[in-house]
Amino acid sequence: MTKVEVKIETIIHATEDPTKIFDSFHEIFQIEREQFSVDSLMGHFENPISLVTVKFRKKEAKAIIDTLISNIPKDQLKTLKDQIDQHIHNSTVFLRISKQDLVMGRVVLKETDSIKFKVTTPVFNKKESTRIFSDLLGIKQVD
Repeated sequence: MTKVEVKIETIIHATEDPTKIFDSFHEIFQIEREQFSVDSLMGHFENPISLVTVKFRKKEAKAIIDTLISNIPKDQLKTLKDQIDQHIHNSTVFLRISKQDLVMGRVVLKETDSIKFKVTTPVFNKKESTRIFSDLLGIKQVD
């Protein structure tokens, strides 16, 4: 198996219900609340926020990727396939999904108020990064 790592990161604001967010991660990705690391920080105007992260490697990472991709609407997958280069930096592809949609049981790509997915795998030849990540994400054949 290719070496792969997935890091998921989001910010939970004081006005958001963390239980809904953790429950949604469990329902869609089978990630338990206890697997997350939670750091309490101060945001703008001294508002408390929580930085929530979790990291997976190898088979667990691939399972997260497969679940993520299988839940993204087909039209967004086609756009992702066409614009994958814009999401790649070095050996990492960066994807963001809507936190609000996740709470409603959907996985929707969205740049704002999002949950970040950083998928990392070795890329030794930069020219190969598009192919490597398209294969890894399983979006090579999306039409």
